Amino acid sequence: MSTSLKKNVIKCPHCKQATSKLSKKCVHCNRAVQSVKTRDAHVPIKCPTCEITTHIITLADLELDHCSNCNGIWFDKGEVLKFQKALSQPVVYKKIITALNELKSSQPKSTRTAYLNCSVCSEPMLHNVFLNSSGIMLDSCSSHGTWVERDDLTKILELFDTGKIDELIQKSAYAKQVKLEKRLRQLEDTQDSMNSELKRTQSFSRIHFILDALGFL
Repeated sequence: MSTSLKKNVIKCPHCKQATSKLSKKCVHCNRAVQSVKTRDAHVPIKCPTCEITTHIITLADLELDHCSNCNGIWFDKGEVLKFQKALSQPVVYKKIITALNELKSSQPKSTRTAYLNCSVCSEPMLHNVFLNSSGIMLDSCSSHGTWVERDDLTKILELFDTGKIDELIQKSAYAKQVKLEKRLRQLEDTQDSMNSELKRTQSFSRIHFILDALGFL
């Protein structure tokens, strides 16, 4: 094994087999080989864009991390959905708009040029499109949360203001349903293939048994 490969191999703490340290789960026993880093919800994180400490603000009864330099906001895992539901309430929506308008930024409009690192685990975040077809790009860590730049948050609020959000939600739900049905068909095809292979194996075993009994093997 080359030196570069050895650097990426660790021993699973559960089954003691060699597995990749780049993977969250062991390839042999499928158990977690790395503990997921957690954050203290009461301690502000660092802005993944500006790398300065954020401060905690409250919007829609959610404690969010806000960067006063770029006006970006960090949502812990699950908070984007809660925020989205809160925006559907007219009274809450108005309060959020008022609060956001009071937040000032000292940095000009930013342009996303590269992947940002998660402020909790420092791993590169993925670019995810809000509701699949909105065209609004968010930076997300599957373990810890989502970073939303101010311009993107403004676009999300505009979707609610214009009523386009309902259409996007329906499209997103339909896309998920289509994806699920496709996955189910793939599983059914796999099951059919496995059943066919099992029947061939059983048939071969019977023939092998008969030939062996007759002394041909």
